[in-house]
Amino acid sequence: MDICEKLFKMAKRNAIMINEQAAILFSYGRDVMLKSVTKVYEPLHEIVVVIDPQENVVGLCKLIMRNLIKTLCSERIVCENIIDKGWYLRKGH
Repeated sequence: MDICEKLFKMAKRNAIMINEQAAILFSYGRDVMLKSVTKVYEPLHEIVVVIDPQENVVGLCKLIMRNLIKTLCSERIVCENIIDKGWYLRKGH
């Protein structure tokens, strides 16, 4: 996770910013919904860095939906949680 944070700070790409409430839920293992995405740092690849509004890395997720344009279905999951900072406290080794 530390490497992801350093790389994001240097490059500012391949990341999505989510709102504060979604960042809390993500740190408990939840997936990211479209309505939670506030900013996209393109280009995006299959594995994406998830950051909170203060640009702190919260974790990594697998991108499901490539086009993140807001649609009528904002309840749709756009990426699945792979690992988050809370993982270490829940079950990490």
